[in-house]
Amino acid sequence: MALLREPGGESIPVTRAVQLSTEDEFSLVLQSESDCYCYIIYQGSDGAVIVIHAGRLSAGRMLRTGPVALIPPPGTETFYLILLNEDDPGLSGAVAAFEKDGSRRNARNVLNEVMRLRSAASPLAENPDKPVLMGGSSRSLTPPEGVEYSGATSYVKTILIRH
Repeated sequence: MALLREPGGESIPVTRAVQLSTEDEFSLVLQSESDCYCYIIYQGSDGAVIVIHAGRLSAGRMLRTGPVALIPPPGTETFYLILLNEDDPGLSGAVAAFEKDGSRRNARNVLNEVMRLRSAASPLAENPDKPVLMGGSSRSLTPPEGVEYSGATSYVKTILIRH
């Protein structure tokens, strides 16, 4: 998965929160090594929800969204990337209901399903998201790459973009 600044395709490191400027444009590019179900859900700083992608993603196929422009007002935009070996009836049902009527209730149901999957995919022995301070020095198992959850049959990643 990569976050690319447009135009030009400069790679943007996906850290805990990505800092961009209002009106910057970017694309999200991903590729799966195996057939899967892929959902990309956007939640704007105003709370609006948009389903960017919902459906199958074939092994080796590259999916590119965007370019997406960050529009005023400034705030935090959230993208949820969900990859599943098998489709999840709860998420697919919530997305179908939301796409049918676009109601706030169904938008909230989509976000609730994303949170359920994120919680279910989080292993108990997960590496810390940020370094742990120990005796005045910083210790971490891996450098912070963002908020990331992985499981045997699912992958959920949250990308925060501040502008």
